[in-house]
Amino acid sequence: MTLRPGRPADAVAEALLAHGGHDAAVHLHGERISPAVRRRIAEQPDPALRDAYAGFVRHSVDRGVRTGIDALEEAYGRARAELVRASDPKLRAAVARAWCDRPLAVQAGLLTDPDPRVRAAAAERERPGVPAELEDRCLADPAVRAHAARHVPLTSARPSHVEHPRFPVTRRRAPVRTGSAGRPFLVGEVRHLSGW
Repeated sequence: MTLRPGRPADAVAEALLAHGGHDAAVHLHGERISPAVRRRIAEQPDPALRDAYAGFVRHSVDRGVRTGIDALEEAYGRARAELVRASDPKLRAAVARAWCDRPLAVQAGLLTDPDPRVRAAAAERERPGVPAELEDRCLADPAVRAHAARHVPLTSARPSHVEHPRFPVTRRRAPVRTGSAGRPFLVGEVRHLSGW
Protein backbone atom coordinates (compact mmCIF):
# COMPACT_ATOMS: atom_id res chain seq x y z
CA MET A 1 0.00 0.00 0.00
CA THR A 2 2.79 2.45 0.82
CA LEU A 3 4.23 2.08 -2.69
CA ARG A 4 1.00 2.86 -4.54
CA PRO A 5 1.12 6.10 -6.53
CA GLY A 6 -0.68 9.16 -5.25
CA ARG A 7 -1.34 10.52 -1.81
CA PRO A 8 -3.28 8.23 0.52
CA ALA A 9 -6.04 9.66 2.69
CA ASP A 10 -4.84 10.77 6.12
CA ALA A 11 -6.67 7.91 7.85
CA VAL A 12 -5.04 5.37 5.52
CA ALA A 13 -1.58 6.91 6.03
CA GLU A 14 -2.00 6.80 9.81
CA ALA A 15 -3.16 3.17 9.69
CA LEU A 16 -0.16 2.27 7.55
CA LEU A 17 2.17 3.96 10.02
CA ALA A 18 0.49 2.23 12.96
CA HIS A 19 0.70 -1.23 11.39
CA GLY A 20 3.60 -0.94 8.92
CA GLY A 21 6.06 0.65 11.30
CA HIS A 22 9.50 1.67 10.06
CA ASP A 23 9.02 0.45 6.47
CA ALA A 24 5.81 2.42 6.06
CA ALA A 25 7.45 5.52 7.53
CA VAL A 26 10.26 5.27 4.96
CA HIS A 27 7.79 5.35 2.05
CA LEU A 28 5.37 7.92 3.48
CA HIS A 29 7.21 11.22 3.31
CA GLY A 30 7.28 14.57 1.56
CA GLU A 31 4.49 15.23 -0.92
CA ARG A 32 3.23 11.66 -0.52
CA ILE A 33 1.46 12.69 2.69
CA SER A 34 -0.50 15.69 3.89
CA PRO A 35 1.03 18.35 6.15
CA ALA A 36 -1.13 17.01 9.01
CA VAL A 37 0.35 13.49 8.70
CA ARG A 38 3.84 14.99 8.39
CA ARG A 39 3.29 16.79 11.69
CA ARG A 40 2.11 13.56 13.32
CA ILE A 41 5.23 11.74 12.13
CA ALA A 42 7.43 14.57 13.44
CA GLU A 43 5.69 14.28 16.83
CA GLN A 44 6.09 10.49 17.06
CA PRO A 45 7.68 9.47 20.37
CA ASP A 46 9.38 6.50 18.68
CA PRO A 47 12.54 7.76 16.90
CA ALA A 48 12.50 4.69 14.62
CA LEU A 49 9.27 6.03 13.07
CA ARG A 50 10.01 9.73 13.45
CA ASP A 51 13.40 9.54 11.71
CA ALA A 52 12.83 6.54 9.42
CA TYR A 53 13.00 8.38 6.10
CA ALA A 54 15.93 10.58 7.07
CA GLY A 55 17.76 7.52 8.37
CA PHE A 56 17.11 5.66 5.13
CA VAL A 57 18.50 8.53 3.04
CA ARG A 58 21.54 8.97 5.30
CA HIS A 59 22.24 5.24 5.08
CA SER A 60 22.01 5.47 1.28
CA VAL A 61 24.50 8.36 1.26
CA ASP A 62 26.87 6.40 3.50
CA ARG A 63 26.70 3.41 1.12
CA GLY A 64 27.18 5.55 -2.01
CA VAL A 65 23.70 4.81 -3.38
CA ARG A 66 22.42 7.46 -5.79
CA THR A 67 19.74 9.59 -4.12
CA GLY A 68 17.61 12.46 -5.42
CA ILE A 69 18.48 16.01 -4.45
CA ASP A 70 15.01 16.60 -2.97
CA ALA A 71 15.47 13.53 -0.75
CA LEU A 72 18.82 14.87 0.44
CA GLU A 73 17.34 18.26 1.25
CA GLU A 74 14.44 16.67 3.13
CA ALA A 75 16.58 14.20 5.07
CA TYR A 76 19.27 16.68 6.10
CA GLY A 77 16.94 19.66 6.52
CA ARG A 78 19.22 21.96 4.54
CA ALA A 79 19.16 23.51 1.08
CA ARG A 80 21.35 22.02 -1.66
CA ALA A 81 23.57 25.11 -1.67
CA GLU A 82 24.43 24.33 1.97
CA LEU A 83 24.70 20.56 1.49
CA VAL A 84 27.34 21.01 -1.20
CA ARG A 85 29.58 22.56 1.48
CA ALA A 86 28.96 19.82 4.09
CA SER A 87 31.92 18.50 6.05
CA ASP A 88 31.16 14.87 5.07
CA PRO A 89 32.72 14.04 1.67
CA LYS A 90 30.19 11.24 1.11
CA LEU A 91 27.39 13.79 1.37
CA ARG A 92 29.18 16.22 -0.96
CA ALA A 93 29.61 13.37 -3.47
CA ALA A 94 25.90 12.49 -3.16
CA VAL A 95 24.98 16.11 -3.84
CA ALA A 96 27.32 16.16 -6.85
CA ARG A 97 25.53 13.10 -8.28
CA ALA A 98 22.03 14.37 -7.51
CA TRP A 99 22.11 18.11 -8.24
CA CYS A 100 22.21 18.01 -12.03
CA ASP A 101 21.34 21.65 -12.79
CA ARG A 102 23.90 23.20 -10.43
CA PRO A 103 25.56 26.48 -11.41
CA LEU A 104 29.04 26.37 -12.96
CA ALA A 105 30.54 28.05 -9.88
CA VAL A 106 29.29 25.16 -7.75
CA GLN A 107 30.58 22.69 -10.35
CA ALA A 108 34.02 24.31 -10.27
CA GLY A 109 34.07 23.96 -6.49
CA LEU A 110 33.13 20.27 -6.70
CA LEU A 111 35.76 19.55 -9.37
CA THR A 112 38.43 21.08 -7.13
CA ASP A 113 37.20 19.45 -3.91
CA PRO A 114 39.96 17.93 -1.74
CA ASP A 115 38.24 14.51 -1.74
CA PRO A 116 38.67 12.40 -4.93
CA ARG A 117 35.20 10.82 -4.51
CA VAL A 118 33.59 14.24 -4.74
CA ARG A 119 35.62 15.24 -7.79
CA ALA A 120 34.76 11.95 -9.53
CA ALA A 121 31.05 12.33 -8.77
CA ALA A 122 31.07 15.90 -10.09
CA ALA A 123 32.52 14.79 -13.43
CA GLU A 124 30.20 11.82 -14.03
CA ARG A 125 27.63 13.66 -16.15
CA GLU A 126 28.10 15.69 -19.29
CA ARG A 127 26.14 18.58 -17.76
CA PRO A 128 26.96 20.95 -16.15
CA GLY A 129 30.29 19.95 -17.66
CA VAL A 130 33.87 20.89 -17.00
CA PRO A 131 34.61 24.63 -17.14
CA ALA A 132 37.22 25.43 -19.81
CA GLU A 133 39.71 26.70 -17.24
CA LEU A 134 39.60 23.33 -15.41
CA GLU A 135 39.78 20.97 -18.42
CA ASP A 136 43.53 20.30 -18.27
CA ARG A 137 43.46 19.97 -14.48
CA CYS A 138 40.61 17.44 -14.68
CA LEU A 139 42.34 15.42 -17.40
CA ALA A 140 45.44 15.23 -15.19
CA ASP A 141 43.46 14.18 -12.09
CA PRO A 142 43.32 10.36 -11.73
CA ALA A 143 39.96 10.58 -9.93
CA VAL A 144 38.32 12.61 -12.68
CA ARG A 145 40.11 11.95 -15.95
CA ALA A 146 38.04 8.98 -17.16
CA HIS A 147 34.79 10.93 -16.76
CA ALA A 148 36.22 14.22 -18.02
CA ALA A 149 37.77 12.62 -21.11
CA ARG A 150 34.29 11.62 -22.30
CA HIS A 151 33.07 15.22 -22.29
CA VAL A 152 36.10 17.48 -22.81
CA PRO A 153 36.77 18.24 -26.47
CA LEU A 154 40.03 16.81 -27.78
CA THR A 155 42.31 19.33 -29.48
CA SER A 156 45.71 19.17 -31.14
CA ALA A 157 47.19 20.97 -28.12
CA ARG A 158 45.77 18.42 -25.67
CA PRO A 159 46.93 14.80 -25.47
CA SER A 160 44.68 12.56 -27.54
CA HIS A 161 44.62 9.82 -24.94
CA VAL A 162 44.06 9.41 -21.28
CA GLU A 163 47.14 8.21 -19.44
CA HIS A 164 46.52 4.96 -17.65
CA PRO A 165 49.17 2.64 -16.18
CA ARG A 166 47.52 -0.46 -17.69
CA PHE A 167 47.14 1.08 -21.16
CA PRO A 168 50.59 0.82 -22.81
CA VAL A 169 51.87 3.54 -25.11
CA THR A 170 51.97 1.12 -28.06
CA ARG A 171 48.18 0.64 -27.83
CA ARG A 172 47.21 4.34 -27.85
CA ARG A 173 45.64 5.77 -30.95
CA ALA A 174 44.89 9.31 -32.04
CA PRO A 175 41.26 10.44 -32.06
CA VAL A 176 39.27 9.81 -35.20
CA ARG A 177 36.45 12.04 -36.37
CA THR A 178 33.41 10.14 -37.50
CA GLY A 179 29.65 10.34 -37.82
CA SER A 180 27.43 13.25 -38.74
CA ALA A 181 28.49 15.28 -35.71
CA GLY A 182 32.18 14.60 -36.30
CA ARG A 183 32.68 13.96 -32.59
CA PRO A 184 36.12 12.64 -31.61
CA PHE A 185 36.50 9.30 -29.93
CA LEU A 186 39.40 7.06 -29.05
CA VAL A 187 40.18 3.99 -31.07
CA GLY A 188 41.84 1.08 -29.34
CA GLU A 189 43.25 -2.18 -30.58
CA VAL A 190 41.93 -5.55 -29.45
CA ARG A 191 44.08 -8.62 -29.65
CA HIS A 192 43.41 -12.13 -28.47
CA LEU A 193 46.12 -13.21 -26.12
CA SER A 194 46.87 -16.84 -25.47
CA GLY A 195 47.60 -18.08 -21.98
CA TRP A 196 44.99 -15.87 -20.22
